[in-house]
Amino acid sequence: MTNLFQQGSELIEKVHSQSLSVSVTYRRGTDSVTLSATPIFARRQATDESGFIIEYEQPDFVLSTADLILDESQTIPELGDEIELTRNGKTETYEVAKGPSDSHWRYADPYGYQIRVHTIHTGSTE
Repeated sequence: MTNLFQQGSELIEKVHSQSLSVSVTYRRGTDSVTLSATPIFARRQATDESGFIIEYEQPDFVLSTADLILDESQTIPELGDEIELTRNGKTETYEVAKGPSDSHWRYADPYGYQIRVHTIHTGSTE
């Protein structure tokens, strides 16, 4: 029997996938899968060698753990994987990269229903 918190996590994952997400292509080498993900464009700050504060945007994507299937196997994100998002007529490519916590992904809920993937923008095509 699942507990109330687990039931809540399951419900949030379903609502998230159905109502708050867009279609993206997740790619690793020649393998790819189209899935629903929620892009989160977080503003971050860093200090350069001269002491100047640099503000930048680091996009993350939240996706269902169960949807990340490559080569017929459920998998977890790897550094260098790519996520393609089409918006405003442009296809934007993001590469899975280390985030502020020095990890490239983490579970977005206590039960592992969703994954938050850290990325960097690597290019756009029209």
